Amino acid sequence: MTERRGRRSCLGCGCQLMGSLILVIVLLVGWLIAVQGGALERLGLRESKAEELLAIGHT
Repeated sequence: MTERRGRRSCLGCGCQLMGSLILVIVLLVGWLIAVQGGALERLGLRESKAEELLAIGHT
């Protein structure tokens, strides 16, 4: 008798690796767009460059 191995799903190796890689790339591009567009300053997650400069002059 021949033994049949269970077939591995697509998510077993290749597709999971590629999906993870694409997800990381999309997150990095989104982060770069948020930083360049000033979204972090508008959300209050980071001080703007102007506020940093003004704070240095007043210390």
